[in-house]
Amino acid sequence: MQKPVPMPSPTPVDLQTRREALRMAMSGAPGSVPLLWLVVGLMLLPAPALGLDWLVWLLGGVAVASGLWRLHKVRRWRLCTPLTPHDLALAERHVQANAALSGVMWATGTLVLFPLLTPAQATLHFMVQVGSLCMAAFYMSPVRRSFEWIALPMMLPLIGMSLWHPKLLSWPLALGATLLLLALLRATAHLRSTTLL
Repeated sequence: MQKPVPMPSPTPVDLQTRREALRMAMSGAPGSVPLLWLVVGLMLLPAPALGLDWLVWLLGGVAVASGLWRLHKVRRWRLCTPLTPHDLALAERHVQANAALSGVMWATGTLVLFPLLTPAQATLHFMVQVGSLCMAAFYMSPVRRSFEWIALPMMLPLIGMSLWHPKLLSWPLALGATLLLLALLRATAHLRSTTLL
């Protein structure tokens, strides 16, 4: 049996590029937290009238936890920039985990709430979700697979419901959301390949 070939150590240029990508992603984090809380509040606005108080507590709690986690990490990384490859990889994993948590939050909100909304409320939900996705694309794309961790769970339930849910059936919405998601994923991949991330 052959021994696995060890991965080459990252070069100083690779490490500095990854540090800059992390710095860029974190530069928007302080401003993104109040925005996150606002858009989650907008998403959950119809929930109490639908008897979904538990959803408000659950997703509101996840949004608060995710936001506080972001603020804590930004403060910590400003005081002590991740210098070693291990510290940098750990910081990138934190960004990816936070993105995944946000993605699960959006997926849960869509799966539970979206089928119960009026057309006007569903339009607002869709607009808030797409706006949040576009903001995430700007800040999260440079940090490993962070954007995919938020984008796929955020948009696939919305696309799936638009294709198959009898009350929500909308081919134009599903097509538009799919094209937007594919375009953003492609742009993210292009950014990474261009910057060698």
